[in-house]
Amino acid sequence: MSKALFNKFINSLSEDELRSELKLLYSKVNKVKEHYAMELGDDKEREKIYSKAKKDLRNLFYIRGLRRKRPKVQKIKSLLKNLESNAIFSHESVDIYLYSTEIALEYLLTRPNTTKATFNNCKENFHKALRLINEFGLQSDFQARVQLCVKDANLIYMLEEEFNELFNQYYK
Repeated sequence: MSKALFNKFINSLSEDELRSELKLLYSKVNKVKEHYAMELGDDKEREKIYSKAKKDLRNLFYIRGLRRKRPKVQKIKSLLKNLESNAIFSHESVDIYLYSTEIALEYLLTRPNTTKATFNNCKENFHKALRLINEFGLQSDFQARVQLCVKDANLIYMLEEEFNELFNQYYK
């Protein structure tokens, strides 16, 4: 269905019909329920969503405590993109990108001979986190975690230089 056709449909509905349509969407579509939980929910509800997302991220690197041969990079990107699009507060997006970087670094420290996609994903997530930190002026809030990421990256040859450059660029 095109957007124009959808808009025509929405405009043809009365206010009561719109309300019932929203209730139907809320009850049937999980993405809609998640969106309203983020938008209208309290901190507890958002924390529940982010805790589940962090658990899902960890599962994309590990299977019941064992390292995966290859992390599910495409699913990681999809999960992060979805969370960022629904995020209400900027610090929540930064937190999830830093968490993803931390998990990736943990994985790479124990399994350095993995795919290039894993290294690239780690770099991208760190860069996104730093960009968001800089954009919203959250340097002091996340400085300790960022420094730990740089410290861990210094133990990985393929990440060392780029992490240090990014850190120096955003933390002057």
